[in-house]
Amino acid sequence: MIYKNLLLHNNIFEKLLEIASNKKIQNSYIFHGQEGIGKEAHAIEFFATLNCNNDDTNCNGCSSCNKTKSLQHELLNIILPLPKNKSITKKDSALKTLDKKQLDELTKELHKKGQNPYHKIKLSNANTILINSINDIKKSISLSIPKNKYKLHLIFEADKLCHPRQEAGNALLKILEEPPENNFFILITSDISKILDTIISRSSIINFNNIEFKKHYDFLIQNNINENIAKIAPKISFGNINYSLKLSNNFKDIINILEELIESLINSNLIKWEKVFNKIKEKNNIIELITLLNILLTDAYKYQNNEKNIYFNNLEKYLSILSKEYSLDIEKFNKIINNTINNINLNGYMPLMTSGLYIDLNKQLNNKF
Repeated sequence: MIYKNLLLHNNIFEKLLEIASNKKIQNSYIFHGQEGIGKEAHAIEFFATLNCNNDDTNCNGCSSCNKTKSLQHELLNIILPLPKNKSITKKDSALKTLDKKQLDELTKELHKKGQNPYHKIKLSNANTILINSINDIKKSISLSIPKNKYKLHLIFEADKLCHPRQEAGNALLKILEEPPENNFFILITSDISKILDTIISRSSIINFNNIEFKKHYDFLIQNNINENIAKIAPKISFGNINYSLKLSNNFKDIINILEELIESLINSNLIKWEKVFNKIKEKNNIIELITLLNILLTDAYKYQNNEKNIYFNNLEKYLSILSKEYSLDIEKFNKIINNTINNINLNGYMPLMTSGLYIDLNKQLNNKF
């Protein structure tokens, strides 16, 4: 195994091992599923197994596997979104778009990916897969490949092949129409609807399910994450391991913001509520905070009814206030919050959405005993 800390999707991994053993490699695969659940890492493990000098999934470090670990294998071609440099032409190599600072950033990101299967490579201002990257593939597929070895063209965020234009997607399609021998493609995506239908029809689709709560929780505990965080993170990350690990690093700050939010709600202070949300710029972070608020209100309901499995034990002060002073209709709370999240995802006007949430929740809380 290349990654010692990868949560395997066992059915998929066994299928990939069978393909590797039989050497029945399709020309193109699409690994589809939510972000942060190990799709890229499974592709790298598949490549490593195919090219291992020892033909062993438990290889202790042959030269091929060692190169794969550092993502420096000559037969592993990683394509990912890059920033667009207006000065380059379509004939230029994709890496020519990067200056020295950006090349250093890419090197560091690849190193992190080699260490952490859940790390998401993200370069500044990189929003599309360039036609140059696909043209680089055309040049590389003509190179000879050692006998019984396979070259993988691994495309991260493949849904950006057609963003904002389709030229990179169309160029890839032409390659797939006449696939080169011993070259194969794996397209990684969390949104298959943005990939050309003609590419999908030429690919074998492997769907990754979200990671189960217990597996997610156990993984976080094994990685020395605080138990309270390990309980909460899977509920708001929806299986995204990378997101959960990042959340654990910022959890104290997030809890402080959540305390400000619940205090403004209890004290009927709309101005303070709006100030809290005005500090948050990213849509996903607002949804994260609202989801945590929902968990806290659910905990207050459990606390009121002497139920177990409370996540926010460290916020007992607020659980006590809410449970003693208010009649908590958790079904209505959940409905209000879920409607708000849905409207935010539909690109509703954020200040209007969050102020509306306050009004609806405050109205429910004012139904005191």
